[in-house]
Amino acid sequence: MIRKPISIIFLSIIYIFSPLAILMFNAVINMVPLFGYGSIIYRLNIFDALILSLYILTGISILLVKKWGWWVIIGSSTILIIYNLISFYLNPFSSILMILLMNVTLFAVTLFFFRKHIIAPYFNPQLRWWEQDQRYEIDIYLKFLGINRNVIISDLSEGGCYIFVDFLIENGSEHLVLIVCGSFRITLHARIMRIAKESDRYYGYGLMFKKIDGVEREGLKHLLKKLKSFSTYEGDNIDDDEKRNATRFFINNDLTVSTEHERSPVNLIDISRSGCSLGSAIDLSASKKCLFHFRLGQIVHTVQTKVIWKKSNPDHKYYGLKFIDIDRPVKKAIKNLILSRNRLGAKKREIDKSEYNKRCDEKLHKTPYDLVRFIKKLFK
Repeated sequence: MIRKPISIIFLSIIYIFSPLAILMFNAVINMVPLFGYGSIIYRLNIFDALILSLYILTGISILLVKKWGWWVIIGSSTILIIYNLISFYLNPFSSILMILLMNVTLFAVTLFFFRKHIIAPYFNPQLRWWEQDQRYEIDIYLKFLGINRNVIISDLSEGGCYIFVDFLIENGSEHLVLIVCGSFRITLHARIMRIAKESDRYYGYGLMFKKIDGVEREGLKHLLKKLKSFSTYEGDNIDDDEKRNATRFFINNDLTVSTEHERSPVNLIDISRSGCSLGSAIDLSASKKCLFHFRLGQIVHTVQTKVIWKKSNPDHKYYGLKFIDIDRPVKKAIKNLILSRNRLGAKKREIDKSEYNKRCDEKLHKTPYDLVRFIKKLFK
């Protein structure tokens, strides 16, 4: 994945090397050497040198993608267009075709930086995805087929699993469930063997798998072997009701979020070194500070976080958390958590064009694009 848009890199390179191209062109036209006594460089005055340096400054401004850089790009292009017109006025023997070509090119570049999806990241750092920590996303969940509700899978064994949900399921009932872990997908029959009310918001359920054929059993063994290979916490807390003896593995790193009043398991959607997105039954408000807990091996790590966005509907609640006050041991633990997700099949989150365009539209208020909107209204 190219971290920065290729158009920005390409334009910046052209501008940075433009002074050299201009000098070489003028050296050929005037039949003088490029370097040395009597060369085109030797004949440059201070004003000409400043004008040439504007190209380099503009190239750097394009590449850095900063608010001040946008103004430099527009200002420099305007100065260069005026300079070309004055040069033609003072020297009418210069090529009008060349002056026209240069000014049309500069004007086209200026208009390019008034496009809404180009101007937006210059004025809003959140839209510069190449400056953000790389996010990794993975699907790890259990779904009751026919029920569209939050289900968080906690641990898994060959014979069953333990889940957290925010709705009631009848004890002893049987269901068809889909287990997803990265590229691993398997559909199984399961019976509710145990119900535990973990809090006022969610319940814990022990499920036993039934009617497992040879292919399904081999698939489960393959997943459990993968979990064991990178030291996911394992224990022997098997329910007597299930009447089996198998090792359970924490498939979701025992992830939870807590406030001063409650604690809830979460389903991790994506994660980076600076934050994560998750789903949970807990009710968090924007800008709320909370704690994010995760288990690696037999050690539980805690990270202080801040809610930076919230999306919810009657069935689902999703949050974006930013990690704050991270010390070195916690940074290392987060890095290892990301590594464990990668081994399960997590993929780098690619920028979605439609999502990016929508975010750009939301961030254009109080930017120079307001002028474009005004001009469009005049011509309608």
